[in-house]
Amino acid sequence: MAQNKEQLNKLLLFIKRLIDEPGNEDFVNKLRKMLGTTPSSGFDTNPLLADIEKYLGLDYQIDSTCPIIDYSFIDDEFIRNQLISDFREMLRYRYGVRSHKIDFSEFCRYAILQIEQLLNYYYQNNFSSFESAKRYIINNVTWLDNTDKLDSVKNISLAVKLSAFSNKIGKKQRDCLDFAREVRNEQSHRRPEDSINSINEFKTKLIELGLPLTKEGEVFWNGIKDDDNLKTKYKSIDKSSYWRYRYQLWHYREPFREVIMAVQDVAQQIKTELETK
Repeated sequence: MAQNKEQLNKLLLFIKRLIDEPGNEDFVNKLRKMLGTTPSSGFDTNPLLADIEKYLGLDYQIDSTCPIIDYSFIDDEFIRNQLISDFREMLRYRYGVRSHKIDFSEFCRYAILQIEQLLNYYYQNNFSSFESAKRYIINNVTWLDNTDKLDSVKNISLAVKLSAFSNKIGKKQRDCLDFAREVRNEQSHRRPEDSINSINEFKTKLIELGLPLTKEGEVFWNGIKDDDNLKTKYKSIDKSSYWRYRYQLWHYREPFREVIMAVQDVAQQIKTELETK
């Protein structure tokens, strides 16, 4: 039966400390013999041991590093610790500590876990009552309909809570979090094989319309805002298809840093509002 993963990681870390400690040469030699290495070859030449040392070192650094996102303003200790834990888990997928591979989809999942926790905390603590928070959401989300549940903060969909809050952060951050939420929803652990083809097909359509594009491939708005002809062509584009195209562009380039900065901006905005309340 498989042993507890956390306990095994602690055991490996303990073994690494024993290896590094002077006076334990006899133990080290016996360990080399057991693993099929020799004193002359050293541990670094054994790929398995090299990987163990690499990932143990990274995991230890992540656990001992102070998060760059300031969660000190969260009064609830359980929520604060959960946010810090999710941030560190997000970094593990960023640096390949989990499953020994970098995983953007899992990275986004933990980013969105933090966003949902932050927004729940915001709506529960920045308003005098749920009814007050509900009115704020209704007034700031124009596309709400009768199917959206608005009976408690936790039951309101993340899309609705994020949309209501989105006027407090920049468009770039709003788009980034919307795209990260879509990655979480899809939980596609690899980019679709046809994503490049669909990106290129839609990009070709934009070029054929004569629309100027940014280096990322999106329509360059400043290049068309003063040209009525180009604006008309832009308005003719199916907006849901264009959103999907922009999402695929974003997903394909895997902008880890942008996601971290977007989560950081949300946390900072919530901190500022709660502290000045």
